Amino acid sequence: MKDAFERRRHVPQRFIGRISTDPDDPGYQNWVNLYCSGSPYKIEVRLNGIVQDNCKSTDVEEGCIERLKCFKGQPVEVDGHFVWEKVTGEVEVRLIKDGSP
Repeated sequence: MKDAFERRRHVPQRFIGRISTDPDDPGYQNWVNLYCSGSPYKIEVRLNGIVQDNCKSTDVEEGCIERLKCFKGQPVEVDGHFVWEKVTGEVEVRLIKDGSP
């Protein structure tokens, strides 16, 4: 019989592969499936253990992300266009169910 007071440990799921918000990128369909189709998951990207915001694409296998370049917390803009930077390191993509800790 199960213990009524059992506490279950939350184990975040990890995604292995490529995710991208760019329709011309091979990882775009993964993003659509995870984010746009009503999936209950929130995508959290980490680079070397630090949560990254404003990522355009991420590839766990290659160990790289493409993110919005910022200076002093503000996006860098050149000739009216945002500047993107490709950064490499240990990439982790966590899928967190909405409402989870």
